[in-house]
Amino acid sequence: MNVQVVAWATEAIRKHLGSLDDLPDELANTIANIYYGAGQIILEDASPSSLVQAMKKTADLEELPHLYAQGIRSLEKVKMIPEMVSGLRSVNKAAQPHLYRMTWNVVLDVLKYDIKNAMDKPEIWRRMERFFRKPDMDEIPRLAELFRQTLSVTE
Repeated sequence: MNVQVVAWATEAIRKHLGSLDDLPDELANTIANIYYGAGQIILEDASPSSLVQAMKKTADLEELPHLYAQGIRSLEKVKMIPEMVSGLRSVNKAAQPHLYRMTWNVVLDVLKYDIKNAMDKPEIWRRMERFFRKPDMDEIPRLAELFRQTLSVTE
């Protein structure tokens, strides 16, 4: 794990979202991974030797386009996250727990599983899609916990 990327992603989360503390753990971890992926593209892939380094890390050259596509999708999703999280945070969790759960599931379906038109599909349909679909990215487990610790130390 690249410390510079963690620092960049943590600062970007602080700037765009404030904190991840109020979000469900799975969603917070997905968001942390998306920001980390975007940071990798911005910081690591900016150097001319990044393709060579990526080729050294993986023996399977067919995997390289997948790795880069995953990073590009992270950059696209970073643009959507603040508005999606703002919408989720606007729902009163105590007064409308069902609406809150429904909203965070839609956000997770869009960000983690890349389900197209998730807001237009019934929950049961999205559950079936999730079951048959692999997450859109390879997540680092408990990355959100590291970001939360970093955010609390720097505040």
